[in-house]
Amino acid sequence: MEGAMIGSKARALGYRRLSDKDQSHYSLDYQQKAIADYCVRYGLELVEIFTDNGECSDSFDRPDYRKLESFIRRHKGAFQYLLIMDHDRFSRNLPEALLKIEELQRKFSIKVLATNEDLNLDVRDPDVFIQRAFRYLMANQELLRIRQRTRNGIRQAQLQGRFVNKAPFGYVNVKDAQGRGTLAVDPEKAELVRWMFEQYLGGVPMFQVLREAGKKGFSRTGGNAMLNLLRNCTYAGLVRVKSHTGGRDVFVKALHEPLISEPTYWRVQEMLGFKKVGKAEVAGDMPLRGTLRCWCGSQMTAAYSQGKCRKYLYYWCKQHRGLNIPGRVVHEKLSELLSLLELGGREMAFIKSRVIGFLQERSVHEQSALQALQAKAGELELKIEKPEAKYISDEIDYDAYGKWKPRLAGELQAIYAELKDKILRLEQDHQRQLDRALRSVKSVGDIFERASPVFKQRLLTTIFPGMLFFKDGKFYTEGINVMFKGVAENGRAGHLIAFR
Repeated sequence: MEGAMIGSKARALGYRRLSDKDQSHYSLDYQQKAIADYCVRYGLELVEIFTDNGECSDSFDRPDYRKLESFIRRHKGAFQYLLIMDHDRFSRNLPEALLKIEELQRKFSIKVLATNEDLNLDVRDPDVFIQRAFRYLMANQELLRIRQRTRNGIRQAQLQGRFVNKAPFGYVNVKDAQGRGTLAVDPEKAELVRWMFEQYLGGVPMFQVLREAGKKGFSRTGGNAMLNLLRNCTYAGLVRVKSHTGGRDVFVKALHEPLISEPTYWRVQEMLGFKKVGKAEVAGDMPLRGTLRCWCGSQMTAAYSQGKCRKYLYYWCKQHRGLNIPGRVVHEKLSELLSLLELGGREMAFIKSRVIGFLQERSVHEQSALQALQAKAGELELKIEKPEAKYISDEIDYDAYGKWKPRLAGELQAIYAELKDKILRLEQDHQRQLDRALRSVKSVGDIFERASPVFKQRLLTTIFPGMLFFKDGKFYTEGINVMFKGVAENGRAGHLIAFR
């Protein structure tokens, strides 16, 4: 390599990066071409390009970037420039990027340049520093936005009952019909999990259960292996959703098959000394639990009572055990009341914007496919331009030009037709889904029916910020959201709700 560096031209190294979830149009080939063109434009000798494919941008701990720095140290003084397609290909971490640029300049006299920057750019100029800081700030902001979208996506999946992590012992990770991650039971290991819960419930010491389970094929090790298994609500068909507001975690009914019953799981938690955990559970058939109040002001809870033929749901006050409100009655009245809380223009506009946002997020795959087609069309256009330029400059004859032009032009026309068809179908599909969503949502009741248990409770506390009571077939409240105050006062819902 030393021999290759002897010459009069200024020498440069290139670096390109693409993350495994990159949605930009900066393909590796595109980055390489931009760097190579930059070297031609300024008469630089491009010695080598280092590539990190599938690496994140928040750290410089990337395999090929480490090789790049090692290469620079071994050949200190041999290179003057490190070229990147754009600064967000170098990093999205604002402080680390600026420090790394300063380090390369100070230790190795290497100037880091993006292909949209001039070769003679004065990197010591305060204005240049501010401009670059702003670029990295925007890239950093996009990185944080990506992370937030990921966290929100995970939380939303969990609220829908979807398990999103590595499968615990007894399960395997699989994809459902929609291609989304879920869990499937590993029959042999599942029996061992059930046996471990049964043994502990039967009073067998934890260390003894773990020792015997190891002989039967339990592969987890460590001092907390048994405790972690017993504490894992996944086995009871629950998904634990951590609170992001500092409140208590909630438990949602999972989509996967449970290995043990919920009562078994909660009895184990009591034996372990975690009795209070169970109170955070959100039950889909008890939406008013924790929202409905007794006349004394205490929150009402809910439970099933065994009748002659089946169980019946009741809401009741811990302070006044004689006050029992049938769940069927209060739920019917609540459904009727919410159906009368119609959505106005502002609310429908908000719902429309959220639906459009959801459709746009869901169409990331389609957008990626469109970008790929656009990139392919751009490559074909370049291929067509090259023989045209050679024909004009008499580098090739008409026969050679005529051989390539029709085939490439036909391929380009086919791509444009496919692009047009995909864009049209995507727009039509989005419009159909938007129309369907807006037709099906006319009142708060329509939203409530489709909501998850957690969202139902949040929706109720948003509509009724004050206390909510129920007596003699009618709701009473100390306050209602201003959006629906007119509905409650103009008589349409007067037979169902009154202000206390």
